[in-house]
Amino acid sequence: MIEISKSQEAASPVEKVWQLVGDLENEQKYWPVLRNVKILSRKDNSVEREATIQRGPMGEATSLQILSIDPKQRSSTLRMTKGPMLGTRKIILSSTDGGKKTKIDASWQFELKGIPGFAQGFVKDNISEVTEKALATIAEDSRK
Repeated sequence: MIEISKSQEAASPVEKVWQLVGDLENEQKYWPVLRNVKILSRKDNSVEREATIQRGPMGEATSLQILSIDPKQRSSTLRMTKGPMLGTRKIILSSTDGGKKTKIDASWQFELKGIPGFAQGFVKDNISEVTEKALATIAEDSRK
């Protein structure tokens, strides 16, 4: 199991950041490795979707995913159920600095299927970098 954890502070209240993180329909704006996102079904606070994942020099792959939000907990969970990555990504928001700022925590737990062992370190580094960029963009966009 591969695990990655990243954090970012946003200079915005949690409600502003939640507007971006809790938007099920536009999540790929912050995760540019997602292409051709097709919503298969919607139910309450979740969507099942099929997405093309850009995997760098290894080309593209299709992933089946369920993205859910918990508005009360200010969290989103992505479950990857079919494709080269199987596992979860969770984003949790927490209010800091008396409500003026928000801490954004992202954690991944996943396994890689069909990816040679020698390439798994590259994949982990790439996901780590993409996550840092996504969190920084969310923090920046929440100030607009």
